[in-house]
Amino acid sequence: MKFKLRNKVRPDGTYPVVLQIIKDRKKREVYTGYYSTLRQFENQEFTRAYPNRTKANVGLLELKKKASDIIAGLKQGDSDFSLDDFVNALKNKPKSNYVLDYMKSIIEERMLSNSIGTAKTEKDTLNAMKRIEGFQTLKFHELNYDWLRNFEAHLRSRGNTNGGISVKMRVIRTMLNRAIKSGLMKKDKYPFDDYKISSLKSTPNKRSLTKDQFISIRDLNLKGHQNLLLSKLIFLFSFYSRGINFYDIMLLEWKNIEGDQLRYVRRKTKAKFQIELLKSAQDILAHFKAVSADKKYVFPLLVNENPSALQLHNRKEKMLKKYNSDLKVLAELAGINVPLTSYVSRHSYATIMKMSGTSSDIISQSMGHSSVDVTNAYLKSFDSDMIDEANRKLNDL
Repeated sequence: MKFKLRNKVRPDGTYPVVLQIIKDRKKREVYTGYYSTLRQFENQEFTRAYPNRTKANVGLLELKKKASDIIAGLKQGDSDFSLDDFVNALKNKPKSNYVLDYMKSIIEERMLSNSIGTAKTEKDTLNAMKRIEGFQTLKFHELNYDWLRNFEAHLRSRGNTNGGISVKMRVIRTMLNRAIKSGLMKKDKYPFDDYKISSLKSTPNKRSLTKDQFISIRDLNLKGHQNLLLSKLIFLFSFYSRGINFYDIMLLEWKNIEGDQLRYVRRKTKAKFQIELLKSAQDILAHFKAVSADKKYVFPLLVNENPSALQLHNRKEKMLKKYNSDLKVLAELAGINVPLTSYVSRHSYATIMKMSGTSSDIISQSMGHSSVDVTNAYLKSFDSDMIDEANRKLNDL
């Protein structure tokens, strides 16, 4: 075992300090509660550049001694102990066969590792599972095929769609896979060999605008509705910049703009983008440059320039909700009968590019999709108006 910096930088430029344990070629990392920059941590200890260096290093030594004592005890009791046994002992958590306790511990780990979005999804799933009678004392071998079907029926009774149900089922599946590796559940009790999440697939309703509808938004006069200007400009910038999504727009910094080039890493996929900024996109940037050139972020969506992961997540949720609300008002003002959301600009970019004759392969690369199949999922949902518009070209034959 050794101390190291986890390879995941935080918004403030620091990295979590973890205790890495390797046993039988399997690896786990335990968060120490310390965070450090690269120059503040060398050779498994804090350097002089770290505030309260001596106290922090003593804390690491005490944790390592505790870990060594636990390993010695586990070896005496059971030479075939698992890494989860070690981690639970280090965190003073008894090994539990209850699904509730295990899921709580997983969510806690997510929060410590700043995986806030994943933790929220898991917490939402756990809260839904708590509504099932007897869940408080449900053990792993009792979470079987029948329990999953009962849970699915319960979710449907509360208005959940196939998409929402599949998200929760994937959370449970991931949790059970981990429980099997930890020895809390036997492989022959695994319910997802019989319960197929793929049966929950539904046809996504990908909404997009026609060229004329987009122009209506672009040319919309906001006299008396100046409070909608920010949302309108974000929508247009997303469209002109290959469908960049809201979260990435929120995190764009002025350093990402180099002349007529936009360079950024997509938050969701970690894909790197270099985009030539169209004049329309440059005009939008010039608008914000005039009022926020001294700010870190391009768009005035973040108040704190160095938010924690939790603050960033909460701010994104709040601003995205307002953005989607504003878009619905914009659609109404423009006379467009399409429920606008943050993703409509992305879908519209793909469909309008396709209608203009651009190949699916080019669109796929421009949007950073993992494969052209993902792009085709966007494009196969042309509404009848768009198909009719394309069909009218036969008049020119």
